[in-house]
Amino acid sequence: MACYDAGDLNRLLPVCACALTLLVAPGARAAVELGDGRTALSPGTFALEDATGDLTIDDVRGPAAARFRPLAQDGENAGYTGSTYWLRVQVRNATTTRSSSFILELSATPAIAELYDDTGAVRRSGASLPFTARDVAYSNIAFRIALGAGEARTFWIRQHAADTVLLEPAMWPEGAFWDSRSRERLVDGLYYGVLLALAVYNLFLFLATRDRGYLFYVAFQAANGLAQAAVDKYTFQYLWPDHPVWAARSEQVLAGVSMAAALAFARAFLDTGQRSPRLDAAMRVMTGAGLVLAAAGTLVEHGVLNALIGAHFLGAIALTAAAAVVAARTGSTNARVFLLAWTVLLIGTAMAVLSAVGILVRLDGFRLMKLGSAAEAVLLSLALASRINALTRDREHGQRALIAATAARIEALRRLVSGVAHEVGNPLNFARGGSDELAAQLDAMERGAPGAGASARRAHRLVGSGLARIKLILDNLRRYLAVGDAEAEPIDLAREIEQALELAGDRLRAAGVEVEQHIEPLPALRARPGQLHQVMLNLIANAIEAMPDGGTLRVAARTGERDVELSMTDTGPGVEPADRERIFEPFFTTRGESGGTGLGLAVAREIVMKDGGTIRVEDGDGGGARFIVSLPRARPRELR
Repeated sequence: MACYDAGDLNRLLPVCACALTLLVAPGARAAVELGDGRTALSPGTFALEDATGDLTIDDVRGPAAARFRPLAQDGENAGYTGSTYWLRVQVRNATTTRSSSFILELSATPAIAELYDDTGAVRRSGASLPFTARDVAYSNIAFRIALGAGEARTFWIRQHAADTVLLEPAMWPEGAFWDSRSRERLVDGLYYGVLLALAVYNLFLFLATRDRGYLFYVAFQAANGLAQAAVDKYTFQYLWPDHPVWAARSEQVLAGVSMAAALAFARAFLDTGQRSPRLDAAMRVMTGAGLVLAAAGTLVEHGVLNALIGAHFLGAIALTAAAAVVAARTGSTNARVFLLAWTVLLIGTAMAVLSAVGILVRLDGFRLMKLGSAAEAVLLSLALASRINALTRDREHGQRALIAATAARIEALRRLVSGVAHEVGNPLNFARGGSDELAAQLDAMERGAPGAGASARRAHRLVGSGLARIKLILDNLRRYLAVGDAEAEPIDLAREIEQALELAGDRLRAAGVEVEQHIEPLPALRARPGQLHQVMLNLIANAIEAMPDGGTLRVAARTGERDVELSMTDTGPGVEPADRERIFEPFFTTRGESGGTGLGLAVAREIVMKDGGTIRVEDGDGGGARFIVSLPRARPRELR
């Protein structure tokens, strides 16, 4: 019979206590057999909820052992909870090799995870520790365990999380575990590669087109990719492995920034500011809310804030989907594709949120969200690619308009040159004829011919008249081509009207034209006084020419919402509708050979346009023509 000393008994007591606990524990099951692949431990695992978090390993191996209950067949999702959970499982290496290395994987990333074996030894890991402190360099918390051939051992797992609590442990042979992780990372690599490629592609499109929609898309996909990488713990592993607090908070921060960028992209892509201003305002508010949540994420841990971010995510996507419906109904060609992409993302996101809060226990919602995100990214990129066609069409339309405008300017220049040649030709012929006659009369005077002096004077007057006419044409043409360089300033229109009527008083009286004035109290307007006088004198001269037998000129001025309006109405025959645009063209005149140069109204229009105003002609109340000049009011700061 073997003899044991006190030390041997002390070493055996924990083992005996463990065995006794397993025998008396309610619902005790046989050890979980570990094979060559992944083995779910849920069917053979017992769980205990520690609401206070005060239980120790001695408690759960002793007095609290009876509180363990069998874990659900497919594991459990406790959702967001502050409770600490203990798991107990007995495993046996059923492989034929002499000994094997296994990976015990938890299906979540608790803040603290502790693994106790049947000797009482403990190993610690968790999201609250640096990534380099993990026993296994993987996104989920995992422990490496060595088991000899046929060896059975019991383990206790204590996990506490301020996030979603998943109770679904599994064990892998280490080789199978890393093979599975390689396949998983290959899929993740494809996902992140798609996002990166689409982001870079659309960045180049932005640089080529300068369309903000492409830049917002790049910002959205970049933030979305980083948010997903934070959830997958890649950012923790590779970017900030020694900062576990920031690693946890970065998920919230990046999620908020991602949604804000998504809303900005949607607003630009769907043109909500024009199509649905109310939805656009709501989306701006949601964009601000996303940034506020992101800022809060830098200061607050998980929990309620995560739920708020999830709710904001769903609400923002639903709001954007509504904007896409409105855009589709108002003729947006890409709104349907956008709506389809957003619906796919909405479904994936909804499943992820429902999985996170424990409603969808059997589905990996985050994988579904990633799938929806990839599909959404591709669909939106296709929609953006078709946007290039629209931009190309707009550019071609703009080029055609530019060519047409250039052709119109060339035609206007042709008419201008033709008009100059025509207008200068007649007085030039007068001058040339008068010069020839003057030379002949001078010869006659030298021969002593009677009456030669009077003829010479007539010839001289003919030359002077032609030259004066040419000078007038050139002066008007100069004013048309380069309307003065004087700066606009605040002026009193009523005073300017009074001065212009005084200057034209003699001509008005000689033509038998009476003047009626209807001048309302006027604010200051912005114009150039000398140039404005020229406009009014040109309009007065036109009115006089339109009333050769006398008539009435009505001068009125009133205040509009943003401008001051001056009108001059004559009682002449008026302007034919077909000529109302052409009368402002250079050298166009309805007076025939005996009329003016056709530059007066053209010069007037150039002056008014340079002052930021407009000029038009319409029928007068009792016949005749009414010319209306609108000029902008002076802004308050221009009056100081």
